[in-house]
Amino acid sequence: MAITDWEMADLVREVCYDVGTGPLALGGAMAGYRAFADAVGAGARFPYVIVGVTDAGQWEAGSGMLDEAGRLVRTVDASSAAGAAVDFAAGEKRVALALHSAWARAVEEHDHAPPDLSGIEAALAGKQDASAMLEALAGVEAGPDRLLCFTGAQSVAAAPCTGFARTLLDDADAAAARVTLGLQDQNGDMLPDEDDARALGSASRRWSAVHAAAIVSGNAQIGGGTISGISDLAIADGGTGASTAAQARTNLGLGSMATQDAGAVAISGGNAVFGNLGVVIANDPTIDRFSNVTGSGAGFLLRRARGTKETPAAVVDGDILGGLYIAGFQSVTNNHSPNVAAIYAYATEDYSSAGYGAEIALATTSKGATGRIVRLRVGEAGFQPATNNAYTLGAAASRWSVVYAGTGTINTSDAREKQDVEDVPAALLDAWGDVAWKRFRFADAVALKGEGARWHVGLVAQQVRDAIDARLGEGEAVRLGLVCFDSWGAEAEERDEDGHVVRPGRDAGDRWGLRYEECLALEAAWQRRRIAGIEAALAQLGGGSGHGG
Repeated sequence: MAITDWEMADLVREVCYDVGTGPLALGGAMAGYRAFADAVGAGARFPYVIVGVTDAGQWEAGSGMLDEAGRLVRTVDASSAAGAAVDFAAGEKRVALALHSAWARAVEEHDHAPPDLSGIEAALAGKQDASAMLEALAGVEAGPDRLLCFTGAQSVAAAPCTGFARTLLDDADAAAARVTLGLQDQNGDMLPDEDDARALGSASRRWSAVHAAAIVSGNAQIGGGTISGISDLAIADGGTGASTAAQARTNLGLGSMATQDAGAVAISGGNAVFGNLGVVIANDPTIDRFSNVTGSGAGFLLRRARGTKETPAAVVDGDILGGLYIAGFQSVTNNHSPNVAAIYAYATEDYSSAGYGAEIALATTSKGATGRIVRLRVGEAGFQPATNNAYTLGAAASRWSVVYAGTGTINTSDAREKQDVEDVPAALLDAWGDVAWKRFRFADAVALKGEGARWHVGLVAQQVRDAIDARLGEGEAVRLGLVCFDSWGAEAEERDEDGHVVRPGRDAGDRWGLRYEECLALEAAWQRRRIAGIEAALAQLGGGSGHGG
């Protein structure tokens, strides 16, 4: 333990220029020394000495501590002011952490003389050596129905030992223990502990054989395996009432399946319905139209069984949509419209021609409707929307992260599809001069990669909007078509009947965007005008055409 409660530290000395009898602000460590705040702990007391440099007649010694502002709070023991706090004058003073007579007196008054140890050897004589095992036993909590149990070489715990368990401990052998447990009577016969409540063995732990002179139980229950020598169990008793497999199938009413082998199962007409899935095959007028041979059933239709194949019902809440058309050889040109999203193959020629299926199409049926609308086509011409200039790729709230392409996109620029073609107004070019190109990083990339997120160069949509609107009027940037604003409503998460997410939910939101190809075109027009102005100015200075000099 410490001799005093004063904290000591080496090489602590600071200058001081503060005045007065109260706490003194310290002015920093002297060369080769440390500051008090770097050497002593917060709230600690320490011996200090203050010596005046400007006024050498002023000095003070005592115990001090630092307040929250780092000032020296003084408790004076001796001073040039007859033991009172010195009213230090302006000028340099030196404050040091140093031993002095007050600290020495604290040591002397502490009384740390060692105790009288005579007789300790006699007191320890005959005592048992320290034992970890005894300490472990002493730490076990005693109590009723508890038994000491060694859990390690030098560890002990108390294990439960009920009165019933103690009745087994005095049994001389296994037979006596079985009698105690009620599994066997005094004659050696095995007994269950309750009447008609226990099985002999289990599904995973079976007896290899059971030898018995008789089974007295009213009902014998068998959970698996085979029984030899028993035939003609009644159906009510879990049997078939037959001695052969063929007779069993007949007794169970399986009809023609009594002679069905493991090959294909032929269903002649109608629908084979499995849950909510209908499969229609062969000799169906709708299906026949997929084939070039009447009645051949060369294709099949797989759909959700809502309504009938000829008259599908409208989609309602709770439906799980999904369907598949597969045309065997020819085109799908019928008007059959099952109430599902459908993928089907079809030819560009009529089904009666010699052509084969040339495209794959993705079609959907809107909720509450029965008509089918083709959205996408995949074929020899590539991946195309089903309708020209009608569908977007992605959406404001469902964007593609990256688009990879061998070449750039081709935008329509045919003069026959444009009107009101005119020069870019000078006011718009003036406004574009206020647009600032910036370097930036995407917030989601920084959240994912931290400082590893990459920098990009481009424009900020709101700054472009504000620069144009400031000169041309509010809303003009959006009217130009190069600044875009999109918003979307909230959508709840959708799950199927098995709990799987089929459409994630989203919050309502909005987003500003730019058509960069138009921004770059406007930048080029602004640059052209600027270059033309520079060339004109050079021409005036050089007296020439502007291309030399």
